Amino acid sequence: MRRLLAGLLLALLLMPAPLRAVAAETPSFSVALSACEGRGGSAFDLTLDYSGSQGPVGAFAFWVSFDPDVFTCQPVRLAGGLRENYTTAVTLEEGKAAVAYTQKSTALAYRGPGTALTYRFSVREDAPEGPCGIQVRLGQALSPLGDELCPDMERLLPYEVLAPVSREASLYSLTPDQGQLDQDFSPDQLFYTMSVPYSVKSLTFTAVPAQGATCRVNRKNLGAGGSDTEFKITVTAADGKTQQVYVVSVHREEKEALSGDASLQELVPDIGQLDQVFLPERLAYTMSVPYGTKELHFTATPAEGAVCRVNRKTLEAAGSETGFQITVTAADGKTRQVYRVDVYRELPDALESDASLLDLRPDAGAFEQDFSAERLHYTMRVPYSTTAVTFTAVPAQGASFRVDRKNLGAGGSTTGFAITVTAADGKTKQVYQVDVYREEKEAASGDASLLALVPDTGSLDQAFSPGQLEYTMSVPFSVKSLTFQTEPAPGATCRVNRKNLGAGGSDTEFIFTVTAADGKTKQTYRVMVHRGQEVQGNTSSKAGNAAAAVKTPGPEKSPTASPSPRTSSSPKPSSSPVAGGVPVPVEVESGALGEADAPPFELPVEELPPGKEASREETWVYGVSAAVLGAAALLSGPAAKWLEKWRALRDSKSDRPDHKER
Repeated sequence: MRRLLAGLLLALLLMPAPLRAVAAETPSFSVALSACEGRGGSAFDLTLDYSGSQGPVGAFAFWVSFDPDVFTCQPVRLAGGLRENYTTAVTLEEGKAAVAYTQKSTALAYRGPGTALTYRFSVREDAPEGPCGIQVRLGQALSPLGDELCPDMERLLPYEVLAPVSREASLYSLTPDQGQLDQDFSPDQLFYTMSVPYSVKSLTFTAVPAQGATCRVNRKNLGAGGSDTEFKITVTAADGKTQQVYVVSVHREEKEALSGDASLQELVPDIGQLDQVFLPERLAYTMSVPYGTKELHFTATPAEGAVCRVNRKTLEAAGSETGFQITVTAADGKTRQVYRVDVYRELPDALESDASLLDLRPDAGAFEQDFSAERLHYTMRVPYSTTAVTFTAVPAQGASFRVDRKNLGAGGSTTGFAITVTAADGKTKQVYQVDVYREEKEAASGDASLLALVPDTGSLDQAFSPGQLEYTMSVPFSVKSLTFQTEPAPGATCRVNRKNLGAGGSDTEFIFTVTAADGKTKQTYRVMVHRGQEVQGNTSSKAGNAAAAVKTPGPEKSPTASPSPRTSSSPKPSSSPVAGGVPVPVEVESGALGEADAPPFELPVEELPPGKEASREETWVYGVSAAVLGAAALLSGPAAKWLEKWRALRDSKSDRPDHKER
């Protein structure tokens, strides 16, 4: 009889499904995946749950179909209520499976509630990246009397195969916070040595792992002086499996006359307290912690120069004791003493299986749907400027949650966030899905114009206009450099080629290059700046009046020549008589000296010795020398100094052997 029923069930599964309306979901049966994405090698469960709201179940059939190139499926796991009746699980063909259930009797009929059956799927290592899914169908759900419990249900459960992650488990750099490695670091070299002074008690490393990889150092405290301590830096690749270990053997130098005291001066747990009063001589203690405590740390103060090490930090299961050993090593590196603390972890209260969220809010934007603890899927939009989204969630009492990511994809793409909630019982889980669409980036402007251009000294000769690209202006000689206040178009940038001006009387070109927000469009504005010449008024007038006041030697002294009236504006010739009657003309511009200037300097005329007459050559030398020396006297120093130079020049000329008197 049993074989006959099994055959009938198998025939039922192989029969084509009747053409009838198929419901998307039923009030009594539901299907779900434990995960909606994964990489090659990851596993997830497909479950069929029955709420029990329709009473006992007399029969039902359940079909599953999937892509065998993407997934592999293990044999179905049935609830106890199904195994006690006539239940047949078959594999129809590759990528398809089915389960048929029929009650043995009304008393044994499956009632639920709970998970009726579970399929375990695995993603193939070589599965192609991208979206896919698992097709499920529930049909012929009948009561023990043959009445229909619910309409047939058919669903496609979506699943995303993620790209494979890197298997590189290398370090690109490794640097200790004190001292340095004896060998040059190389990602391919896994063993290093180094030494530190005795005063160094702990050591940390700065490590840079490969892209996506993580690293963990096994310790930070050093051993006693004179000992070697191995630091193991374990690098785990982005795939979460591939590992590589770098080892650094650190030698800590010895200390002279080290103590052999291996006692603790203080021992305090971070949660709870010791049952006994701590004494350095007492080595054994006990204590209790609540069920919610999973780790325990101790603050220990060893004797001078000594170090201590705790053997663990994780507690055992509730209702058990965990032994913590605090090993103290004296400063001599040899003497050791062990303190022991037995920690009892209390039993928990009854835990709930509620894996829902009471509230869920993004830190940017808002959901397009109203939040409800029963709704598991949401959508939202954020601007292009938003690169990451975090969520604030309130789980049910005692439950916890985890978000699988925070960074968004490129502009114009949708990124799925999975918030997995684990109930207080540690087993029941539920996943909330949020699809976030990041808007595309707006096209950057190509406007490369200036809205304003203002020099910090003077002003432009032309009124500024964004459409006019060339300008001129002038500044006094005292201005040596020039800066401009510019206002480029929104998003654009401006750069000027210089700030220093050229020499007085020259033109300097300032070039302003404006780059638009698109980074490509450019436009150039030019300002030609003329710098005025240096004013030489007082200096030149003094030299001119000095020349006009000079008188050269002659047979008789002549009165000093007077300057022309200051009111005259035209130059007048003036001459001073010299020996031999040869005049030396000197032009003086009237009014060259200001009101505050000193009177012109006069060079006195000296007579030649009796019976001598100046030659033509002497007349020219005396005249030119007198004019030059007179002007220099006004510019550089006292008149007496330049008078002596003039006399020396005259005497040296008259004493020459080839000089002929007339």
